Amino acid sequence: MSDGFFSATARCPPFDEELIESLEDHRFDPVKTLQWRSSALDFSSIEALIHSLDQAPARPDLARARLAEDQRALEAASRDEIAQRNAKTPADVARLWEACQIPDYRKTSPAAHAELALAVFAFIARRGKIPEDWMARQIEAVDRIDGDIATLSNRLAQVRTASFIANRSGWLDDSEHWQSVARRVEDSISDALHDRLTQRFVDRRTSVLMRRLRENAMLEAEINAAGDVMVEGQHVGSLQGFRFTPDPGAAGEAAKALNAAAQKALAGEFEARATRVFDAVDDAFALGNDGLIRWLGEPVGKIAAGAGALSPTTRVLADEQLAGAALEKVEQRLGLWLAQHVKKLLGPLEQLEKGEGLEGVTRGVAFQLAEELGVLDRARVAKEVKSFSQEDRGALRKLGVRFGAYHIYLPALLKPAPRTLSALLWALHHGGLENVKGLEEVPHLAASGRTSFAADATIHKGFYRAAGFRVCGERVVRVDILERLADLIRPAIAYRPGLTAGAPPAGAADSDGFVVTVAMTSLTGCSGEAFSSILKSLGYASTQRPGPAITVALVPAASMEPVTPKTEAAAAPSAAGEDAPSETPAEPAAEPPAAATETALEQESAVEAPAETTATEEAPATEAQASLSAEAPAAAEAQVEDASAEAAPAAPETIEIWRPQRHAHSGPRSREGGAQRAVRNQGAEDKRPPRRDQRPRAEAPGKDVRPGGKPRFEGRPPRDDARPRRPFSPPERRERQPDPDSPFAKLAALKAELEKKGK
Repeated sequence: MSDGFFSATARCPPFDEELIESLEDHRFDPVKTLQWRSSALDFSSIEALIHSLDQAPARPDLARARLAEDQRALEAASRDEIAQRNAKTPADVARLWEACQIPDYRKTSPAAHAELALAVFAFIARRGKIPEDWMARQIEAVDRIDGDIATLSNRLAQVRTASFIANRSGWLDDSEHWQSVARRVEDSISDALHDRLTQRFVDRRTSVLMRRLRENAMLEAEINAAGDVMVEGQHVGSLQGFRFTPDPGAAGEAAKALNAAAQKALAGEFEARATRVFDAVDDAFALGNDGLIRWLGEPVGKIAAGAGALSPTTRVLADEQLAGAALEKVEQRLGLWLAQHVKKLLGPLEQLEKGEGLEGVTRGVAFQLAEELGVLDRARVAKEVKSFSQEDRGALRKLGVRFGAYHIYLPALLKPAPRTLSALLWALHHGGLENVKGLEEVPHLAASGRTSFAADATIHKGFYRAAGFRVCGERVVRVDILERLADLIRPAIAYRPGLTAGAPPAGAADSDGFVVTVAMTSLTGCSGEAFSSILKSLGYASTQRPGPAITVALVPAASMEPVTPKTEAAAAPSAAGEDAPSETPAEPAAEPPAAATETALEQESAVEAPAETTATEEAPATEAQASLSAEAPAAAEAQVEDASAEAAPAAPETIEIWRPQRHAHSGPRSREGGAQRAVRNQGAEDKRPPRRDQRPRAEAPGKDVRPGGKPRFEGRPPRDDARPRRPFSPPERRERQPDPDSPFAKLAALKAELEKKGK
């Protein structure tokens, strides 16, 4: 067999590429239920044969087949007396079943088809063959090409039945002769039927329309809900929006006649549609992911790139027949609707682009945010954002801007509708809608509510960002989900076990590490390697070590209970001491006493000690005394339990610790002490080979001779004597006033009010 091909069929949409590949590769959906009919037939009698055909399937995934034509014919034959007399042996019952299996091409009643089957069975049961004169009468009765379409269709069905009988082995003496005769008659009737159909649906239509055009009469056009155009009762094509598509079945002179008749009949329809489009409400229009503007479901325009990202234009999709004032009305209405649609979904971006009330660097960052359609990488404007004052941040926050760890964005514009429009506007300025991949897939995934999905390397990262997502390794994550993930990781990293007081947050680990929690993976909707790729793309590195995550003793949180003074006399000096600093001018802070310095050093060294040592040193003396005064049997039993526990220690569980990657050029300064730094540097100096330009210096006889051997200039005094070094004083650090609109300022005001009431 030769492969077929796919082509358009009238107004049906083309097949999807995936469907075509499935058909070519013979890949279909699995069939859950099959229709079944018993193949174990009992030919001992007609009743036994019917009973065997009525058997039900034994498996639940098989369904009993519907009653077929051959079984209906068999049931009709079982009621015939002649058939019952002729079908006495199993061989005769088998011949009856073969006669009943003749297809009913004529689509007659079951009784008429059973009569034909019984006639054939009577011949092959009594004579063994079908008489040739009977076969000749069957074919001669239909060997005519006169009549209408219905008559020819009935003759074609009869000759196909005769052709089936001629192809059965053993029923005719000269089966090949009758096969050729039946094929010749079938071809002649088929050609005649084709001619009749052509005359009815093409020639008649063309003749009617040509006559009406010659008469120069007004043609009556009718357009149904599906867009089919009927002119004078004849189908001439379809109208979608302002574009007419002629009937693809017409060709040559017929196509010209249809097109001319349609253009004349649709002249008034185009103007009427233009008026309806101009008067339509905004809800009658819709913008699809393909960039088409549809009016009541019919395409009437398409968006095009404008002067800016937020000012696209429209292009009317219409035939040349729509011109003049009607075309201007459609263009005006579509342009007005598109501008209103952009303002409705992306209105805050227009305010940022105008920059009213913003100045300097703040206005520049706002303009960049508008150009990036509401999602801007913070790394691009890190220096500008660092120079913002609280007033600048407050002005942008009033416009709906949020400053995240990775992006500066507008949370109100992360809904599916604004993001879909932003993706279209980005595609218009980066290659056009026809050349940007992902216009259908990405908005569909965003509208489904998914917070992340697998990344496609062929889709541009800028398109993902315009749709509100960011490529993070193997996944594409929504930008607000990334910020929420950063909000979970930030406190876990900031917490220092053994140094920070209070209970550790979820996911905290030793030093500046953290472990992955269920809340983190639930945000992104992925785990395992996919989630690891997200963390790696954000600048985190993982290490494996035995658990638990926190191995040092925690510092308890300070008591939140208010301190109640014992006596009024003791309270008075403290109150006076608290009020004194506010009334006297500020003095330089005195150096802390040596005892306080030593205590701080001891606390720092105690924090760096292992957890086991800290727990041992902090054991109360009362517990030691209680253990000494305990009874001997209890002590012996405890020793036995401790010995067994030490003999079989549990294997520590290996956990994965994530830490921010530290880069020498941009990472924060090390927290290690000066002594540790010196030891590390000394080890590095020992391992590092000496440089070629470093030569051993000869001991100078005095300060007047330089290491290179040249005498120092006698007139210049030594640097140490000429410029005495002044003690270094760090620059005065000004306190940064918090933003009055931020939640931290409100918390500080609430705290001050509570402290005032407590006093």
